[in-house]
Amino acid sequence: MIRLMIVDDSAVIRGQLQQLFGAEPDFSVLCCGSGEEALAAMGQFDPHVVTLDVNMPGIDGLATLARIMTEQPRPVVMISALTESRARTTVEALAMGAVDCIPKPHLAEASSIMRQRVIAKVRNAATAHVSAAHVVAPNRHATDRRPQRRPETPSSDGLPDGLVLIGVSTGGPRVLEKILPALPEEFPFPVVVCQHMPEAFTASFARRMDELTRLRVGEVARPTPLRRGHIFIARGDADIQIVRRGNTLVAMPRPMSPHHRWHPSVDLMVKGALESFDPRRIIGVQLTGMGDDGVSAMRSLHERGGRTIAESEASATIYGMPQGLVRAGAANAVLHANEVADCLCEWAQDLMAEQTWVS
Repeated sequence: MIRLMIVDDSAVIRGQLQQLFGAEPDFSVLCCGSGEEALAAMGQFDPHVVTLDVNMPGIDGLATLARIMTEQPRPVVMISALTESRARTTVEALAMGAVDCIPKPHLAEASSIMRQRVIAKVRNAATAHVSAAHVVAPNRHATDRRPQRRPETPSSDGLPDGLVLIGVSTGGPRVLEKILPALPEEFPFPVVVCQHMPEAFTASFARRMDELTRLRVGEVARPTPLRRGHIFIARGDADIQIVRRGNTLVAMPRPMSPHHRWHPSVDLMVKGALESFDPRRIIGVQLTGMGDDGVSAMRSLHERGGRTIAESEASATIYGMPQGLVRAGAANAVLHANEVADCLCEWAQDLMAEQTWVS
């Protein structure tokens, strides 16, 4: 039995969520109308997973999350209204330790498919590995946290010297904040990230990462040439395709494929790159997440001479996606999240040296 605590100041939302999960035989539900009430009930109810409203009076969502993650850590799924400011707050919550996010549902009008997606996200989150950590509350009065960068110089069209493709799902924002800011300003390859996340949050996530990294980060909302010095975040509730146009690699959003379960699809991203670029110059990275999205395509990448990294179970919030790559025998390296950036730099240097030697 999964013990679920629903925390929301809206009686309507509490009622809708309680009705949704109360109909599931494997859920036991407790509803709380405030952060204070939730924290007081935490010890006695001992939930396996918590859904937490972003914006509440009194102790708000971020403050409640910080208390949970430092005092009684457990998986938390943020529930957020679809506004820009709430999206920014939700992305901060994911960086603080929340494992997933859901747009605030209008369940009375939602399709059965949407209802099942909400249930699946919460059920999956209940299996996530979380641990106590020092959580720093966000500073909303900070001005510009962006690391110092050299002015960007115009770049001519041309294929990149290499390409990094990252697939990640539940627990991804927090692990990406360990990896992407550790990449140096001179990292020679463009990086494309497929993070399973609703469209309402990917633009805010890209802006947050742009503040934290030495490389420039942006959401792929239109056809975009892939250039070094940049990290490209796939748009949520869509898929991303990598194609070759003349002598340029381009990332472009496309409608969600009905043949793939998770979006943006890691499999489609990698398959497109394999059709458009030398596999031997591609590095694939499979990080935390439920399911097997990306395993098939990254296995093909490995078989065709590319290099692949799977996050280790020790650091993954949910080991499904990287474990699939390991079980397929298609991971060149199995690494703790803290080791991934160094490996990317080392392999990129190797590939650059090989190209120099060949030329």
